[in-house]
Amino acid sequence: MFPLPADANELAYSISQPEIDDFIAKIYTGKPYQSEKNGNAATAVEDLLKSPAPLDVRNISGPKMMYLAAEKWHEIVVRLLEIGVDPNIQVKHRQKLMAWAVRNWHESVMQLLIEKEAHPNAQYTSIQIPLHWAAENGHDVLVKLLLDTGANPNLQDEGGLTPFSLAAKNGREAVVRLLLQLDGVDPDLADARYGQTPLSWAAEKGHEVVGKMLLERSSVNPDSKDDTWGQTPLSWAAENGHAVVVELLLERGDVNPEAEDHCGRTALSRAAEDGHEVVVRLLLERGGVDPDARDKCGRTALSRAAENGYDEVVRLLLEWGVDPDAKENSGRTALSRAAENGHEAVVMLLLERDDVDLDAKDNAGLTALWKAAEDEHTAVMELLLHKGAYIDAQNEFRWTVLHLAAKEGLVAVVKLLLEYRPDVNARTGRCSTALMLAAEYGHAEVIDLLLSAEMVDINARDHGGNTALIAAACRGQIRALRLLLTSTKLDLEQKNKDGHTALSIALETGHDEVAHLLHSHYATESDEEL
Repeated sequence: MFPLPADANELAYSISQPEIDDFIAKIYTGKPYQSEKNGNAATAVEDLLKSPAPLDVRNISGPKMMYLAAEKWHEIVVRLLEIGVDPNIQVKHRQKLMAWAVRNWHESVMQLLIEKEAHPNAQYTSIQIPLHWAAENGHDVLVKLLLDTGANPNLQDEGGLTPFSLAAKNGREAVVRLLLQLDGVDPDLADARYGQTPLSWAAEKGHEVVGKMLLERSSVNPDSKDDTWGQTPLSWAAENGHAVVVELLLERGDVNPEAEDHCGRTALSRAAEDGHEVVVRLLLERGGVDPDARDKCGRTALSRAAENGYDEVVRLLLEWGVDPDAKENSGRTALSRAAENGHEAVVMLLLERDDVDLDAKDNAGLTALWKAAEDEHTAVMELLLHKGAYIDAQNEFRWTVLHLAAKEGLVAVVKLLLEYRPDVNARTGRCSTALMLAAEYGHAEVIDLLLSAEMVDINARDHGGNTALIAAACRGQIRALRLLLTSTKLDLEQKNKDGHTALSIALETGHDEVAHLLHSHYATESDEEL
């Protein structure tokens, strides 16, 4: 047997190096994990763990190898303690033995460490304490063992959470019950990072039993607000759809169902936004909440539900008599929100109402039809147009939906709009037509559609006297030019206010291919005239 180092602590430090991986790998595969090493540490540890491998494993992957190494660690720790290693020493990755033992749930090792007077509040690298590990993972036996040894139940980890908060957050009922029996433990202590109490955490995560235990304590405030969002336990439970916890909280007479968070939002707003129909119904039927309550943005629960397409929640709210046409601070309505996101079912529900303004404009002058067109929700657009939405409504810059679609090259939108006969020659604030915008941005398919429309004015001029042809020539849009030149109504000789024709602009801006095309067309027309 290879002689152990004279100082057992030296061995503890030395085995925290990669040699341990090589050693364990050699035990299980006969080959080193990284590279063969000839140090005292590897040989000494091998002497400590002389035993046949329990598995006949070949070609083990890296993650599996690390798992096998972890399986052997407790034996190494026991042997090190037996030969005199300081129980409070830092070992692998600066982790103290007590923290390691709790994290890996080695109760026998913990007992041995306690006998050797290891410090129960020893920290791991993340500054998480053994008691926190045990509480978070629901190991009530280890929690009791640590508490009996003098572990501090009120210490906060790096995230500002106490063992109580961690147990409540993770629904560790036995640990919560155990901690509630201790004197000096505050069951309503908020964590230092988020300002959430144990009840807040339990409500957010939907732990009914833990919530019930906490609510039985008179020292627990059922309406506490966290620091980050200002949400109450009811708000957290509602947002995450935990109906049982919501019901539990509503049964109390001291919970305010209309408490507002930092954004002015209530539990109803949170539940509606995430489509929790059961919770919404509970709040309406048992909470006596205002279904039309507005947050700081002027948004209602209906607006939130409509935006995310929760048609059943929308239906429920409409049945409760909410204002279907309520405007937010931005001027937007529930219909605008639903249309923007293409939620056909919600749009249909709203269109069934006689008190919904199809053409309501937001502060930018945009209607629901415009918002649907922006993202090419043509099915929603058709619903609106069929219901009678005004197709030529203008925004603050006098743009119509057709102008938008022509500029952006939204072919399907243009095609649908043309079926409902819009004003194809409508002018923007700069007197641009849809055809000019399509030509300027080179959207050939849109130009083709517009040219096929009745009454389209191919020679219309904007404030600068520019036509669709001049706009295309200026930008070098060769495909657009080819399509425009097919029209017999096109006037090649038109000049803008600066006296330029499409050809002179092409020559001046260096668009040679455009200039050549226009010149050839001029020549063709001249020949035909002769």
